[in-house]
Amino acid sequence: MGAGATEKKSGDRIVEADEMWGYVGCKRNPRWVWAALEADTRQVVALVLGDRSEDTARDLWAALPDEYRAEAIVCTDAWAAYATVVPPDRHAVGDKGDGITNHIERFWWTVRQMCGRFVRKTLSLSKCERNHLGALWDFVRRYNACRQ
Repeated sequence: MGAGATEKKSGDRIVEADEMWGYVGCKRNPRWVWAALEADTRQVVALVLGDRSEDTARDLWAALPDEYRAEAIVCTDAWAAYATVVPPDRHAVGDKGDGITNHIERFWWTVRQMCGRFVRKTLSLSKCERNHLGALWDFVRRYNACRQ
């Protein structure tokens, strides 16, 4: 694990958090989707849309169910916004090669494969933020249903 990473303990509830960009309106308007995924079940437990700021990190933290905010270890990359929100004793920070965010990174790859508006080089994009987030939530509901 990278410097400052917290060791995962068996029996702990582990959440992986990460962000992905997509376009809304035009390619000059990238928007960031932030998600938290439970590592054991691979289910998405929180999802927010915003920019790549501490405010959106706070929105993601607030979107997590209470039991995750109270006890989960949150694994993230080294993006500084997470450190301002997640309590230091429950924040595991790792580099891409450390593997602590593999599941959420794989989830983003699946989203980009299955939803045209999230493909990196695409002509498909959402006309408004509501549609952008709605399309992603529709995908997440079906994705989570496959993991029950």
